[in-house]
Amino acid sequence: MLSPHFFLITGIICAIIALIGGAWWWFSLKQLNYSDTDLVTIRFPKGTIIAEVSTSILKHAAGLSARPSLATDTGMLFIFSSPQKPTFWMKGMKFPLDFVWLKNGIVIDVNQNISVPQNLFDFNLVSPSQKVDMVLEVNVGTIEKMGIKVGDVVSIKK
Repeated sequence: MLSPHFFLITGIICAIIALIGGAWWWFSLKQLNYSDTDLVTIRFPKGTIIAEVSTSILKHAAGLSARPSLATDTGMLFIFSSPQKPTFWMKGMKFPLDFVWLKNGIVIDVNQNISVPQNLFDFNLVSPSQKVDMVLEVNVGTIEKMGIKVGDVVSIKK
């Protein structure tokens, strides 16, 4: 039988680990100088997008789901604290999207016309071909309309 001290010590250790992990995550996102309330202007060679910023786990999870639509030339910019190869799903989406995958201000990959799920088991997963530090979700057709292509350099301003 384990002593009550074992459970107390284990609980304290788990709390310390969670606190350190949470502090690291918060600090790393603060280094990006963006928050979930920011709007940014993203300039591509042939057009401009105004985007909401998403830095938190909660806003990453919600994304654009449950919204009825997205205004023309707008989007959501997901920012990660370090380069990664994230997978996005279209659960809860009511309209199709284009995805622009970015790393260090350069378009690394694009995915066009990612459709909404047709049933509960249709997730429509999408991910980049390599690690990225940002992804921009925009209305379907935006990539084609603006001629966005791999290798384009973008400018992002608050």
